[in-house]
Amino acid sequence: MEWTQLPSWAIARAWVDPEYATRLLADTPQALHEHSAGAHEALDGTEGLLHHVPSSLQAIADTSDVRHLPLPQRPSGLSDAEIIEQLREEIGDDESFEWVLPAEIVGRALTDEEYRRTLLNDPASASVPEGIKIVANSAKTQWVTLQRSPYDDALPTLEEVELRIKQKWGADASGLCPETTNCCRSGTCDDDNPE
Repeated sequence: MEWTQLPSWAIARAWVDPEYATRLLADTPQALHEHSAGAHEALDGTEGLLHHVPSSLQAIADTSDVRHLPLPQRPSGLSDAEIIEQLREEIGDDESFEWVLPAEIVGRALTDEEYRRTLLNDPASASVPEGIKIVANSAKTQWVTLQRSPYDDALPTLEEVELRIKQKWGADASGLCPETTNCCRSGTCDDDNPE
């Protein structure tokens, strides 16, 4: 549907390089192209090149108190039933709130404007766990989350971070949407560019 997460290599670099993290938050598309221009080798051995980074992409940093989860825009040309079906295919039955909002919540927010407003203004009343802030994508801004580093104040080596990400996300650590099967290496979760 849309970009949902930063590439794992960008998260890893941001965790070990505070200057890169600052650039990533200030100008996400430029920082992603800067890094991928060097033909970074992703954790699974594939090239980390990005061919299509929307100019509207904007990273937002999680804090110790707040995790951000993007709410996509309603895709045009799809019925409510088609939206729900596509969300179930992309998100599956993940209801952990760890990486994405559950498909049922996103589907309801995309098909019911009153629920969408409630979700954005008072997430707790929509059964969203405390500490999660929903950020709504728009035509101008497509949010992606820079997860908080688990290393607290110490700066780890890139190798330590890559190992942790590989353990967390599995063998294909270059994937952008953990726990889904249809993500492509370009950074989108759609059927136009399957892996």
